[in-house]
Amino acid sequence: MSLSSREEKLALGVMIVLVLGGLSVATSRVRAWRTSLAEQETIVETREVEARELRNGGVLWEERRRWIAGSLPAHPNDGEARSSLVSAVQEAARAHSVSLQSQKLIDPDAEGKTDEETAPKMENQPKGFALVVTASGDLKNLVMWWHELLRPDCFRQINFLKVIPEDDSSEMLRCSVEIWQWYRLSTESPGAERVTSLSSR
Repeated sequence: MSLSSREEKLALGVMIVLVLGGLSVATSRVRAWRTSLAEQETIVETREVEARELRNGGVLWEERRRWIAGSLPAHPNDGEARSSLVSAVQEAARAHSVSLQSQKLIDPDAEGKTDEETAPKMENQPKGFALVVTASGDLKNLVMWWHELLRPDCFRQINFLKVIPEDDSSEMLRCSVEIWQWYRLSTESPGAERVTSLSSR
């Protein structure tokens, strides 16, 4: 059965459309593959640069680690560290006319799974705990109280802070604050003697 001239032209047109469609799909896939390859190459180059910077800055970061290990507040045991923070909060509150309503210690070991369980174990790793305090005072006194508690040499940080008016007719404020304390046990050495420079590896 032979095709007419018109049918042959129609068949040829369909074949051309199919070939062009196939080429278009193939071209799109090649273009997408090249784009993906370029993105992966950029990621690899970025990681190489980051790794190089970390390697070159190893000595500096090791010096910082040693400084932190040697500068952390040292306490003979965990209980003394906790009582030290409680005393510091109370003394600073008295000095700045801040009234304390409640204080609650939060031990991360008693709060279920902690980061310490998943983090790599390191000798002389800083220890920490939190104290949740509810207090009241005017804004200036509260700010001075926070300022004294957060001196850089104390190695403390505020994880949570909420301030609300004491009542509608007063300038007094009530605040809830979670103060985190970092420290090390004085029975452990600061770890400076055991440092291995990254540059020597």
